[in-house]
Amino acid sequence: MPALAIPAIAAGLGVLVVRRRRRRASCHTQAAPADLGMPTLGPPPKSSGSQTTR
Repeated sequence: MPALAIPAIAAGLGVLVVRRRRRRASCHTQAAPADLGMPTLGPPPKSSGSQTTR
């Protein structure tokens, strides 16, 4: 019986360590610029693409 208890304890500790590491990693965010999509006041900017206006 003691021979079965040692692997069971080791497996339980392994599960706890993995869960704790995943929880820590999920709480962190990366710093990045946020595009809020604010409207502009005024005429739309002229595009320099291949579109032609008639």
